[in-house]
Amino acid sequence: MTAADEVDPYIWLEEVERQPRRWPGPRNRTKKTTAELEGVKQYKPIYERTRQILDSQDASRARICSGDMVYNFWQDKDHPRGIWRRATLASYSRPARSGRP
Repeated sequence: MTAADEVDPYIWLEEVERQPRRWPGPRNRTKKTTAELEGVKQYKPIYERTRQILDSQDASRARICSGDMVYNFWQDKDHPRGIWRRATLASYSRPARSGRP
């Protein structure tokens, strides 16, 4: 340990010449994980059900309540990138109008 390390124990973060630590490549890890998951008997039905839920047109996800307001994230074929919505708790609890996020 040098005198500089004693003054600032994080000085090593500023060393730009040091080689970065090797991180396992995400592609390699993804391939290995995918192969492992697909080898499990229950994988296919779970995958299909999850796709069905995520692709559902009547699913609004990521509800957040704050006081008397509800925020939720809506994504459908008309809003592929998704939109954040805000409503009062009372209006959010009413039945939804068809075809409108």
